[in-house]
Amino acid sequence: MAKNKSQYDSTLNLPKTLFEMRAGLPKKEPVMLKDWDDNDLYNQLMKHNEGKPQFILHDGPPYANGNIHMGTALNKIIKDIIIRDKNMEGYQAPYVPGFDTHGLPIELKALSSVGDKKKDISKLELRQICEKFATEHIDIMSDQFKRLGVIGDFEHPYLTLKPEFEARQIEIFGEMAKKGYIYKGLKPVYWCPDCRTALAEAEIEYGEDDCDSIFVRFHVSQDPNGVLAKHGIPMDKTYFVIWTTTTWTLPANEAICLNGQFEYSFVKIGDAVGCHERILGIFKIDDMQGVGRLQGFMDAYTEHPDKTLLSDVIMYQSSDDVASIFAKLAQHLQGAERPTAIACYNDQLAIQVMDVVRSLGMKIPDDISIVGFDDYLLSAYVLPGLTTAVHPKNKMGMDAGEMILRLISGEQTDPIVYHPEIVERDSVKDLTK
Repeated sequence: MAKNKSQYDSTLNLPKTLFEMRAGLPKKEPVMLKDWDDNDLYNQLMKHNEGKPQFILHDGPPYANGNIHMGTALNKIIKDIIIRDKNMEGYQAPYVPGFDTHGLPIELKALSSVGDKKKDISKLELRQICEKFATEHIDIMSDQFKRLGVIGDFEHPYLTLKPEFEARQIEIFGEMAKKGYIYKGLKPVYWCPDCRTALAEAEIEYGEDDCDSIFVRFHVSQDPNGVLAKHGIPMDKTYFVIWTTTTWTLPANEAICLNGQFEYSFVKIGDAVGCHERILGIFKIDDMQGVGRLQGFMDAYTEHPDKTLLSDVIMYQSSDDVASIFAKLAQHLQGAERPTAIACYNDQLAIQVMDVVRSLGMKIPDDISIVGFDDYLLSAYVLPGLTTAVHPKNKMGMDAGEMILRLISGEQTDPIVYHPEIVERDSVKDLTK
């Protein structure tokens, strides 16, 4: 059989070629790249295209903080394809690779290389370590890019740590300042508590988390140009309404912005019967029941369509001075935007709150409504003659939290008694005197 196979081979008219049957790139590529380097291919190409129109591709530099990865490799390969194409199209297309030698990615890698000693490193020592780390990786990354077949002036890359580069940056900054492009102002800056440094906005990525949007009204406190007075609009009843999806930023909010090019309208909305504008919550939170009641109230508030209801929440523990709690309450009641309803931790607290309210000359429920609830009782004095007792489904107060907002907001106006015998408790009688 072997003899016959040899006889058949000799009858085949096969082409003659110098190409080997196997590519063998792992062995051939290093030889090819060495040949490019020995013959100075890049500079020869630039010399060949000298005098032709230039095509400049500015290299957005990668951080010099480690070995190249798929992202940096893809970036350089695509640029190399463009540069080679332009050089063959009749342009002189030089390519000067760059390396970013400043920034948090280098700091983190450099600090990880020193281990536990990083806690004792001064700022000057940190800069020196980062410079050494980045400089070492410039050569490492350059060799890896050249191994991919990328051609360019790797012998003279531009580095952001070079004094001449930094000087040029300052020179351009000065030119911008002279032309009025630089100004001083205020803006929020992202901050990383772990890295203890500012974060670039372009590098912030948000998780795909669901969030609630909210309409919030802000009370107008000043009318310096007399706009409201001109139209006969009472300032104490005037609000600006905003809409936001970043509800967690509201506690730190200091102002709202208006656009001078937009038109704004005054809209009069009639007062809703039984609907309170501002609710103050007072909750004890040193046990699971207290936390559950507060959570129930806040959960109900989150789901409520009129989220402008909540004014503030006073939280306290059993060890706190009762006088200080009621002093905070008095501050709210005597403030410019006093609450029109108070939600209390339980009915006993509601009775004490009533005494504070009456001591300030306010009438219940004409001036303010007070609601108290506990595990077995939700007693309310929202509308004249309305007494409500509720037995929630669980002892954490979740149902009571929902009911308390329905009562205060005016959505629920009929007495609800799940357990009639509870209505005869002394606390209910005290609340309804």
